[in-house]
Amino acid sequence: MERQCHGHIISLDSYNKAEQILTFCYIRKIELVLTPEEEVRQALLKFIYEHSNIDTSLFITRVEFKNLDIAFYNKTPFEDFQPSLAPFIIIETKRDHTNLLQFENQIKGYLKINNCKIGFLFDSKAIYLLSEINKYSPIKININELLKQIESSYVNFTEDCFLFENARNGDFECFKQLAKKYGSNSKITFIIKGSPAPIVGFLFDFSRDYIFFDICGSKSTKNKTKISINSFLKLKYIK
Repeated sequence: MERQCHGHIISLDSYNKAEQILTFCYIRKIELVLTPEEEVRQALLKFIYEHSNIDTSLFITRVEFKNLDIAFYNKTPFEDFQPSLAPFIIIETKRDHTNLLQFENQIKGYLKINNCKIGFLFDSKAIYLLSEINKYSPIKININELLKQIESSYVNFTEDCFLFENARNGDFECFKQLAKKYGSNSKITFIIKGSPAPIVGFLFDFSRDYIFFDICGSKSTKNKTKISINSFLKLKYIK
């Protein structure tokens, strides 16, 4: 099957089965009914991966994940450094001949819930950008502007990877920076003096002399666990 996607001809693999037209999701590799909206979504995915110059190896694409049609997530190069991250772009796809602006509140809701600053409403003929910079007012753009926005939005983790490597070698200040940045949504595993096993914590605070945190898997209490900064040995994981 061939279909238009903003002036580009995209070939979708489709086949008949039980009186339905089916395809395989480009990302999930599962069988799907090729509805008019699914045609738009699959054509966009194939366009980004096969017809654009975007280096898709630099981020993770999730489809129909947490009610999001398409969401792009940053990824880090280290297996032991995989913090929980918000999507950096959300795309809500609709079937053609739809008034996309009817779904303005829907995409704004997704952006707010997922702490994401850039979203798009998309069909094969129209695209609207909603971003924090423009106070989430819909702006009509073209496909090339969408690609530029994707390319300029994913994050290079070079600096954080440098901090992670140093923290794994015992640098407390690097550990502190990472714990402040990722400790609200990710589990951080680290080793301290006198403990036979690594500690897994989250929700970190720091004073001049102490580290305060909640221990993962323990009963919630008003008071955080407190340990001396001098007891810190090294970071192990952020996941």
